[in-house]
Amino acid sequence: MNSKAFEYFVKVLRNNTAALNYHKYVSKPVLLTNSFRYSTTTSKPADILDFYADLITQKFEKSQLENNLSPPVPLEKKPHTDKAFPTTSKVDLIISDMNTRNPHITSKMLANQLTVSLEKVDFPEISKIISFCIDKRMTLPGSLLCTIACKYSNHGLLDDLTLLQTLCKLDEEEYRNNAEFLHYFAYCYWICGNSTKCVKFLRECCDKYPTLNDVTKRILKMIISQAVSSRSQAQLVIITDFVKEFTDRFSDYYLLTVLWKELFLSEWFADQQLADELLDSNEELQKCITLIVPTLVSHLLGANKVDDVYRFTQVLLKYSLIDQYSMTLQILFDHHCTLNDKSRCAEIVKSSVALKAPLREEQYKQFISWTVFGSPSKYIDKAVMEKLYSSF
Repeated sequence: MNSKAFEYFVKVLRNNTAALNYHKYVSKPVLLTNSFRYSTTTSKPADILDFYADLITQKFEKSQLENNLSPPVPLEKKPHTDKAFPTTSKVDLIISDMNTRNPHITSKMLANQLTVSLEKVDFPEISKIISFCIDKRMTLPGSLLCTIACKYSNHGLLDDLTLLQTLCKLDEEEYRNNAEFLHYFAYCYWICGNSTKCVKFLRECCDKYPTLNDVTKRILKMIISQAVSSRSQAQLVIITDFVKEFTDRFSDYYLLTVLWKELFLSEWFADQQLADELLDSNEELQKCITLIVPTLVSHLLGANKVDDVYRFTQVLLKYSLIDQYSMTLQILFDHHCTLNDKSRCAEIVKSSVALKAPLREEQYKQFISWTVFGSPSKYIDKAVMEKLYSSF
């Protein structure tokens, strides 16, 4: 049956059904699992005719779909318009949306969008949103501003950092709490290779905000490490002078200790000589070195830098730091005992006795057990151990 014949057939059925006034007996149709059913109060020919008309129509439409005679038109997916920030839109659309469709944008919405942009490390998007906030004089949470400032300074983005500073100035209290972004600018200039301006901003930060010296010290610690590893003599001289100035001004030897450690552990002989000069010229630094002995020695052994530990023992002996030398020998003995290096342990015991830098009592017992029985963990009777230990 072609489509014209089918349409004529259905038309005849519909006309006959209407003539029988079936609507008096038949209720509204209910759609159940792709087929129409009718609930009736009585059974009439109208019911049967209408049912067959609908059934034939459904089967004909199904055959058309199966044979691709009239493919369905896909529905157009409309974007969600109830969200302030569509997930698929770019920042230009976002800002346009702020200005037109959603004029009642809040700082919280902006902060959420900035967080998304930070995760993507999309600095152009961040700068556009910050510019929008400046135009609308909208402030953002201080913690978020600090996070963005850190990102900018770590990447050396001076212009973007200046723009962010302008936004932060809208909240004077928050601006002062962040030390006017001086420490961020200092590190940003350092990343850009301008160590002179870096020191200038750090000095200004110390002058205006001495209570934030802990932040300054954290930044300088990173700068010192990078200055020594970069092998730039000019930068190292500038940073060393400022560290000495900071130490003399605040009587704080933390940065000078950090500088000495970085120079001492450097692979270059010139840096090691500079570390020796710092110790020679500063007695307070010698006292500070004693506080980092366990941490420094354990770190070096963990990094398998045993030679640096032995070089450190020479520094301790040079300044007659016997207690710290004894502590270092104890850590070395445990290290070599774990590695089953009997010869090194023997050398440590000899040095301990010769220089009167005692080991722990159990370490002596371990060495005696190792020498007599060939195992440092061998159990020895208490009376025998006391006799051997006393003779030793």
